[in-house]
Amino acid sequence: MDGEDLYRALAIVLQRSTDAEERSTAASVGLLATVDLLIEILAGQGVINEGHRRLLAKVRERARPERPRVRLRTLVDKYQQPNSAIDCEKRVHLCHARCCSFTVELSRQDVEEGQLLWNIEEPYLLRRDADGHCSHLDRGTRGCGVYQNRPAACRTFDCRNDQRIWIDFEKMIPAPMPEYLKQR
Repeated sequence: MDGEDLYRALAIVLQRSTDAEERSTAASVGLLATVDLLIEILAGQGVINEGHRRLLAKVRERARPERPRVRLRTLVDKYQQPNSAIDCEKRVHLCHARCCSFTVELSRQDVEEGQLLWNIEEPYLLRRDADGHCSHLDRGTRGCGVYQNRPAACRTFDCRNDQRIWIDFEKMIPAPMPEYLKQR
């Protein structure tokens, strides 16, 4: 099994894990609602006081296992999403593809297609390299290396009013470069 096969196998396992966690979470939410209702009834009857309620809240918080959050965006078909009307080629020399440093949650469709790299440590966020930019960004042209398969968030992103990128979009005045991108 080569690296790509292992990567795809991991994606399948994580996807199944996410599905199981969603089912488990739904059951847990119902159970926690019942516990909260019982606490309210006991408090209303004077069986437990405010100190007991705070203690129960702490116990409940500690009982919650610490797990990395799996972020999987659910959107309609990304190929049906309207593309942003921004002429990136005209502005990329000024903004330096700053939007390609933003956190992007992949959809089930993205993961199943297997064309986009994502963070193993933070499934399913689009992978970024050490320079803070997306792994698929061509550093020479500042173009997208997976343009045809890019996520819905990238397809629809409109930077015109994003103060992280522009002071004035129309006059093509970029915002100051963030420190985390300057240092790389």
